[in-house]
Amino acid sequence: DEEVEGAIGFTKEQQWRIDFGTAPVATRMIRPSFEAYGTIRARPDGEARITSPVAGRVAASSGKLRVGDEVERDQVVAMLTPRLADAANLPGLEQAVESSRLAKAQAGREVKRLQGLLASGGVSERRVQEAQYEQKQAATEYKLATQRLKQTQSLQSASTTEDDAAISLRTPVSGAVVAVHAMPGSFVEAGAELLHIVDFDRLWLEVHVTETHAKYLKKPQGVWFGVSGNDEVFELGADLVMAVGGVLDARTRTVPLYMAVDNTKRHLRVGMFADVHVLTDAPHGVVTVPTSAVVHEGGLAVVYVALGGESFARRSVRVGQQDGAFVEILGGVSLGERVVSVGAYAVRLATSKTQIPEHGHPH
Repeated sequence: DEEVEGAIGFTKEQQWRIDFGTAPVATRMIRPSFEAYGTIRARPDGEARITSPVAGRVAASSGKLRVGDEVERDQVVAMLTPRLADAANLPGLEQAVESSRLAKAQAGREVKRLQGLLASGGVSERRVQEAQYEQKQAATEYKLATQRLKQTQSLQSASTTEDDAAISLRTPVSGAVVAVHAMPGSFVEAGAELLHIVDFDRLWLEVHVTETHAKYLKKPQGVWFGVSGNDEVFELGADLVMAVGGVLDARTRTVPLYMAVDNTKRHLRVGMFADVHVLTDAPHGVVTVPTSAVVHEGGLAVVYVALGGESFARRSVRVGQQDGAFVEILGGVSLGERVVSVGAYAVRLATSKTQIPEHGHPH
């Protein structure tokens, strides 16, 4: 290559030792969008928290589920042996039955006595009615006490083994176990959470749209987004819009937009934050370079233009809309030029004569 004044030298040997490539400055279709932030959520019908319907002991014979285990809808995920609150107090229940029986009999005798006095004018009719009401109350108490005693006795006689008395707890969704709060043999209270299950294959992206951009939510065109630690660009079309919130969050001043996400490859995790671009209009042709070609240096957007096989020039550029893997260039480069799209940061290091680490593989 002929030497160009101000050119950055970056030899083939240096290029072969790293991931390196160039791409042309070209006209491509860019979809207008605005930036927002989002959160990966479980679907409302794709998440279940299995709770204990009664106080009891998680049966030792139930399967031991661990975090990460996959379960199917309607699968038995736990067995619970109810704790009989009155089982240890049978003498007290029997005493309650006897006391209520005596109270009932006493109330009946009182009614007969007062009815006799009423006939001779000794008491008022109202006093007799009050006694009859008390008699009915005593009879009801006796009936309830008798029922409690019989139920406890029948449960005790039926519970010859732990499995006979155990309640089967089933999951209403298919998914993976993400939390286990009770192990076989442990005691739990009524309402205690035992398991948390989430369907990771189909998730929701909750996009937080500021009130300034809420006007674009009348007919959302779709979104594209990325997450930290993953270079993949995720595309979601307008057909995947699930819901648009109608209430502005008073704290964040945003409106939620919910998008369905196919996550069968399990690249996403519930709770991840996402950098989202909400599409607002039809695509139009503009001058673009790959997004990976743009390096930010001290607040300036810079690309490295290939002058030859081993020489490059640093150019400041003005960027416009970004659309996935490509970004609009408003000035600084010309159509047909080639920019470093993979390894641009290494070329930047070469400007300060920094040694490129000897790793990677040749292309």
